[in-house]
Amino acid sequence: MKKSLLLSFAFLLNLGAHAQFDPGMAPFHHGVASGDALADRVIIWTRVTPSDPNDSYEVEWQVASDESFSNVVANGSELTDGSVDFTVKVDATGLAANTGYWYRFSMEGSQSIVGRTHTAPDAQVESLRFAVASCQKFDAGAFYNAYSHLAERTDIDAVIFLGDYIYESGGTTTGTGTVIEPAHEILSLEDYRQRYASYRLDSNLRKVHQQWPFYSVWDDHETANDAWSGGAGNHDPATEGPWADRKANGQQAYFEWLPIRPTAPDSYSIYRTIPMGPLMDLIMIDTRLEGRDEQVALTSPDIDDASRTILGSAQKQWFKDQLSTSTAQWKIIGNQVMFAPLELPAIPIIFPNGGILNADQWDGYRADRREIIEHLYDNSIDNAVILTGDIHTSWGNDIPHPDMNYDPNTGQGSVAVEFVTTSITSGNSPVTVGSSIVSSANPHIKYIDLAQKGYVVLDVNQQRVKGSWFYVSSITESTFTVSETDALVTISGQNFLRPESTLSADDLTPVPSSLRLKLHPNPTDGLINMGISTAMDDMLFYEVYDVMGRQLTTSVIGQLGAGEHQVSADLTANPAGLYMIRVLNGHGEAVTGLFLKD
Repeated sequence: MKKSLLLSFAFLLNLGAHAQFDPGMAPFHHGVASGDALADRVIIWTRVTPSDPNDSYEVEWQVASDESFSNVVANGSELTDGSVDFTVKVDATGLAANTGYWYRFSMEGSQSIVGRTHTAPDAQVESLRFAVASCQKFDAGAFYNAYSHLAERTDIDAVIFLGDYIYESGGTTTGTGTVIEPAHEILSLEDYRQRYASYRLDSNLRKVHQQWPFYSVWDDHETANDAWSGGAGNHDPATEGPWADRKANGQQAYFEWLPIRPTAPDSYSIYRTIPMGPLMDLIMIDTRLEGRDEQVALTSPDIDDASRTILGSAQKQWFKDQLSTSTAQWKIIGNQVMFAPLELPAIPIIFPNGGILNADQWDGYRADRREIIEHLYDNSIDNAVILTGDIHTSWGNDIPHPDMNYDPNTGQGSVAVEFVTTSITSGNSPVTVGSSIVSSANPHIKYIDLAQKGYVVLDVNQQRVKGSWFYVSSITESTFTVSETDALVTISGQNFLRPESTLSADDLTPVPSSLRLKLHPNPTDGLINMGISTAMDDMLFYEVYDVMGRQLTTSVIGQLGAGEHQVSADLTANPAGLYMIRVLNGHGEAVTGLFLKD
């Protein structure tokens, strides 16, 4: 039954330990939030702070087309209790596409703050703009200054949050005076709920949720560090109990506290596609808990084992299907861990063996990465833009095909691009060498910043996608300034990044690749068909190179018109091994690897 929400004096004293607790907001101390906006609906959220944790409470809600609520377009009531930690989640339906709305909650004469949200478009729009954020650990002395800046913006459509919303390590007190509870590492469902409740008392985080709908995925710290489907680096079953229990606790609390729509009843799957009209699809994937195999050592030969996966077989097939069947111009992919290769040569003392730096990201699951890259290339899927968090640093990356001669000057050989946002507050970059060393060893990486904190703004229109990093000058003081980088841009159909400052007006006219090449069968016994797509009439040639880069043969294909062509080739005179096939004309080239078997 419902009880009065007159809070006891003792309860007020307890909540008063949080500097961000405002008695005037009772019982909705954690504010409001919205998320997973579709063209006709959006999740709206709040939480009741109960006077009696054994009681239930009926909460009324309204959605209006105006801030004064003179035109209420949807309303209702929801019952909440301790089984959902007194959270209220409503899927408000029957809304108009690409429309701004206001929403609020009330109970027994008390009213929440008013939230603002926006539905997704279902027709062509000129542009969409997103803030991309990740990793908001409240270390001692940390301020959410990036959120303070973001909450004041008027040019954002939504926030894409890519994981590490909370951290599972022991609690502390922030620079704002907020007590992060509980004080110990969190394990139980109640522990995870308390941690979310502590974070959501921060006024800047509360304001961002009040202003913008969120599209969210988790990473590892919502459960435990370096989590995978069957365990975590920061979980000891001998002392902390079964991993399945802890994972379920973290997942349940996440779905209670985040405005995320379940993909099915009683499901904790978070991979899903949000259509936004002809301009873009937002494809959110789960590289952490859904199907990931355990991480291996940096030098393990199992890194290239084709049976190991970061996605799981079901999600991987779903992901490939989403990429293939999307009719949207842009495929924007919300992803937790860095997709682009990141390797270094041997560096004495610092990195004596060379190789990859982090086996927790896609570098540790190279067969899965290759499969996705080959799927993009083999199916001529352009305009895939990967958004990533996790690494607490900023990166702008081309995604090179591993069997093509990637050219960092032209972008030839890149099949997609990636924007990696830095953290809101979290520190400790995993990269311990200078950015110049990283860049020289990884020419597909177009931008690196290893220190600053903030977020990315992604601007999507029909001609291009551009990303800019916004950095705050401090996370340890409440006063700060903001700086913005030169944007990196990918032009529709080109699949590589360039600084916006280097572009001319002509660059904003998409230029299709002049050549594409597919080989089948591959591997082969020597007889192959070359599927060649050319954008113009021209004389074509093909060349064969061995694994050392030595040119073995040059052959004339002949004059081919614009369109698709099938050309046969006989390489049976060559021994088994890996080769590169290069097709070229006077305007470009296409390169693909070929394996000759015995």
